[in-house]
Amino acid sequence: MKFSVSVLLCCLLHPIVASASSLHKRAPIAPFPADDQVYLGLWLNGQQGYSDTPAAANARMNLSFPVFQFGQRIPRQEFNYVVGVGWPAFVYLADWTNSNAAYFLTIYPDEGYEAVTDGDLAALGQQLAEYEANGRTVYLRYAPEMQGIWNAAYGSRPTAFIEEWRRMYTIVKSLAPSTVIVWSPNFSIGYPWGQSLDMATTPADRALLDTNNDGQLTYQDDAYSPYYPGDEYLDAAGLSIYYKGPNGQDLNEAQQGGFCEKSFAGIDPWDGRRTAEFYQTYCATPNRPCFISEGASAYHVDIRGGDSHLDLARAWWQDCITNTTFFSTHPQIKMVMMYEFEKYETAASNVGQDLRDFRSTNDSQIATAFRADIESMIDSFAWAEPVDPNVAIETDLPGTNPVLVSEATMTATVSGVSGVETLVFTETFFSSPSPSYISGTPTDSADGLNPTGSGIASAVVSGVNVAAAADASGASSTSGAIKTSAGALLVISVLALFV
Repeated sequence: MKFSVSVLLCCLLHPIVASASSLHKRAPIAPFPADDQVYLGLWLNGQQGYSDTPAAANARMNLSFPVFQFGQRIPRQEFNYVVGVGWPAFVYLADWTNSNAAYFLTIYPDEGYEAVTDGDLAALGQQLAEYEANGRTVYLRYAPEMQGIWNAAYGSRPTAFIEEWRRMYTIVKSLAPSTVIVWSPNFSIGYPWGQSLDMATTPADRALLDTNNDGQLTYQDDAYSPYYPGDEYLDAAGLSIYYKGPNGQDLNEAQQGGFCEKSFAGIDPWDGRRTAEFYQTYCATPNRPCFISEGASAYHVDIRGGDSHLDLARAWWQDCITNTTFFSTHPQIKMVMMYEFEKYETAASNVGQDLRDFRSTNDSQIATAFRADIESMIDSFAWAEPVDPNVAIETDLPGTNPVLVSEATMTATVSGVSGVETLVFTETFFSSPSPSYISGTPTDSADGLNPTGSGIASAVVSGVNVAAAADASGASSTSGAIKTSAGALLVISVLALFV
């Protein structure tokens, strides 16, 4: 039987000082895996109504994923809980896995490049530096899929993009030199996706886009080179690769083998025509790490007939993830980031909306099949290492060893059919000397009520933000991770459904 549980969290921060010598060291994950391995990462759906988390994904897959992706806007905008994007990105969700998993931030300049000041980029660089100082490997993907007009504020503007990218790279690297900056266009299949040269806003853009100088924008033009900032302005390269139906149609028909290989080669999988090639130019020849920065197969939820969701998901992962031949012939591909969302997108007909489920780890039947295929080549993937949640991170970066500790005591009053129970959670936060970023994981105590509750909190000690959430073992669904401005007292209401 299910019943509602209302959780009231009161969080009071008490800063105290601890010696750096008393803190123990734990190693962040390597920026790139060993030569014969690949990172398998997740971009989870944190939108309202889904609220998926890294810890939940690890639990249902019985794996320790090494990288988690999060979205954030620039200039900074308050977090939007409906779409799951804003500032600050909820990277602390990865901390709850009690592992050394990396943060992968995707940054959207969705007010246009002109709205992004040097100060905004410096703030981003400082944010990433704080993550590094707290022992996290960090990836930054800035203005992704920059060739597409679906990114209305910044897409299909190659001249402005290159200028903005070089400015971003210079500023961010000056503050967060260890961050891996990933240049990540959309794959070229279907290019130019309905765009024409007439849509370019400047003569300079038209000249860059018309790479074969025939006065038109067609699949014969290079989808990538107009946006390439130069070898010295990136650390890795990636592609967005999605299968959304045969020839882009809203049909539940599983992809044929070789889809991902052809996507990197620039070979249209349906008619064989050549579009822009990616792997040799941007990965193999410069000997550069490359990623599938986001990708999945779309199951069209409201389309009747055709292959099942399992059929579509399995065809994707067996082609693009659990495919030893693909990785042995493309050794520079070092990460595959799975897009674990269900969402509405514009239908292929450009009329109305189509509900598409891109997830492979959410449904138990699909997750079981996926886990079995991963198990068949488990050593081909590099996984996150477990860490003691009560041990601070000590890094080798100069001046970054954590010295400030804050404690947060939280109480939760839980009401259910079995009565009322009070849970007490004590959080310990470690911070760099800034001090500007703290993170922690809880210890909890409870008695009498089943299931047992747990509490989670994260905060910024310099008066910027405090965030907290509540969860419990056996929960069928939980909403939480509510953010508010910092203060002496934080009161948050979280509604959870327990089995």
